[in-house]
Amino acid sequence: MTPDISLTMLAAGRADFAAHYSVNGNQNFAPDVTVKWDDLKNAVEVNGGISNKAEIALRLIHMYDGTIWFLTMEVCQLDMVTKKIIAKGNRFTLKNGTVTPSNFPGNYDPNYFSNVLCDNQTISPDRFVNNVIFPWYQQIAEMHCQNNLPDDDPTIFVNFAACSYDYSAYVPKASLVPFPHTVVIFMSATEHGDYVDDADYTEMFTNRAADMATVCPPCCDAYYWPATLPVVPTCLNGTGNEGGNDQGNGGGDNHGNE
Repeated sequence: MTPDISLTMLAAGRADFAAHYSVNGNQNFAPDVTVKWDDLKNAVEVNGGISNKAEIALRLIHMYDGTIWFLTMEVCQLDMVTKKIIAKGNRFTLKNGTVTPSNFPGNYDPNYFSNVLCDNQTISPDRFVNNVIFPWYQQIAEMHCQNNLPDDDPTIFVNFAACSYDYSAYVPKASLVPFPHTVVIFMSATEHGDYVDDADYTEMFTNRAADMATVCPPCCDAYYWPATLPVVPTCLNGTGNEGGNDQGNGGGDNHGNE
């Protein structure tokens, strides 16, 4: 698997999720979580509680409120050498088009694990993935920038889609779970629609979804870089010169395991 996901691959991940995950027979419990770009950026960069912006990472915790899947987002600092989370900032709820402060204290949501089924079997937090990690500037902000999208524009959105991929079909026995539930992120705009298609582009994240989060069953507080990610995020602070931390080239793939 590569960090950048085409429209065909996004559709496959959604179909795989629907085929394996359900809540009491309901396979439509996980619509996309969609929030405004400027709301998300403000939460992460201004109110996230991490001062070293070049090392910001997002930890996304799967949540369920009895009706729909949503996310708790924790803003963290990720050491770019060890790939470990070394500091944790503030948390936010991503739900119903809003980004709001969250007081959720745990590393996983018991309500999610007591309701969500995989292949009609109950899942447990000691075995199934309960959160995923996305470096902010190296990936999400890079995707926003490479699509030439403006800041402070309420018509630009970030979409978080629930997807899964039959991981054993790619790297046998590389995950503790056969169908890890991950999150795929992509951009959209009111006047444009989704920035995802199947054409070829020079830049990695132009018109691409991003399936870049490390899946660590169940929670390892680490990120293993995909080998294909840019060494220096070109869009960091709009200059391409800050935050030139060498990410290395041998850190496993986008579903890195411990």
